[in-house]
Amino acid sequence: MRFMKLGRLIVITSLALGCLVGEVPTASAQSGEVIIRTAPPAPRYESRGAARAGYEWVPGYWRWEGRRHVWIPGHWERARTGYVWQPPRWDRRHDGWVFVPGRWVLASRRPPPPPYNRPPAPPARPGHGRAYWERQGWRFIGEAWVSGHEDRDVIQIGPRRGYFSRLLLVAEDGDVEMHDIRLQYGNGRHYSPNVRHYFRENQRSRPIELPNAPRALNWIEFRYSDLPGGGRARIQVWGR
Repeated sequence: MRFMKLGRLIVITSLALGCLVGEVPTASAQSGEVIIRTAPPAPRYESRGAARAGYEWVPGYWRWEGRRHVWIPGHWERARTGYVWQPPRWDRRHDGWVFVPGRWVLASRRPPPPPYNRPPAPPARPGHGRAYWERQGWRFIGEAWVSGHEDRDVIQIGPRRGYFSRLLLVAEDGDVEMHDIRLQYGNGRHYSPNVRHYFRENQRSRPIELPNAPRALNWIEFRYSDLPGGGRARIQVWGR
C-alpha cells in the first residue's frame, strides 16, 4: 500500500509541474530539431525607413521563449559581398512547428527557376487594372510589394471587409515567384491554399476557392520573391 500511495503522489506531482511549466518542446532524435505545438503568430508589419547603402534589411521574426512566442524586431545589417540573407522561418511538421534560423548564403546557391515552369510573357492586353477586375465582379482587398529574395508580407483585412468565397492574385509591375500562402479566417483557423507559381507581369492566378465559404478573413500572409530582371513587383489580392 505504501508503494501504491507513493506512485500516485509521483504522478500527481508530475502533472502539477507540467501545468506550471506549460508546453514542453520535444526534440527529434534524428535531426536534433526542437518541435513545439504552438503555431507562430502572423509576422508583424515593420517600417524599414530609408534604405541604407551597403546594408541589407533583416526582417523581424517570432522566437519561442519556452512559454510563448516573442517578436524579435528587424534591423539593417551590413551586407556581405556575394551573399544574400535567408530569413528565419517556421516550418510545419506533422506533429508541430520547427524553427529554422536565418543565415547568409552564397548568392550563387540560389537556383534559377526552371525555364519550363516560366510561361512566356503574355501579350499586352487592354483592360488590366482595378477598373477591369471591378467590372468582373471582384473586390479589391489589398496589395503588397515584393522586396527581393525570400520576402514575407502580411495583408491585414479584418471582418469589416465582408465575407469572401474565392480569391484572385494578380502580379503587377514585375515577375513574382510565389512560394507559400497562408491565411487566417475570422474564427482564428488557418488555411494554406496550394499556390506555388511563377507569375509574369500582368498574369493572374486561378480563382482560389475557400472551403466552407463564405468566410471572413483576418489576414493573408505571402512568402515570395521577385524574379531577376523583372523589376520590383507587387501582388494584388481580389475577392468575391
